Amino acid sequence: MSQQNLLRLSVIENVSTFLNATDTDKVKVLYAMVIDEVEQGILEATMEFAKGNQSDVTSILTMSRATLRKKLQKHDLLYHGKYSKKTVLPCPKNDKFDSLACN
Repeated sequence: MSQQNLLRLSVIENVSTFLNATDTDKVKVLYAMVIDEVEQGILEATMEFAKGNQSDVTSILTMSRATLRKKLQKHDLLYHGKYSKKTVLPCPKNDKFDSLACN
């Protein structure tokens, strides 16, 4: 069985379990909720795999650095993480400068 099939089967199993254990109100936003959770999980896993190197993560996920930084901000994952010698600080939200606030 391919890795892709294993991933799909995992999604099917977990979504089915969620549907059977939840109320109908949450089911109405299922797609957005699953996509959001999966995106955050992918970001966390690839940041861990790349030891916090955002350039490596952009290559793995085939996205621009700006897109990566926006997604990291969205999920509150943009910080000087454990792979940096800098102090761990959350990135300040700054609408004027978007992702430039955390350079």
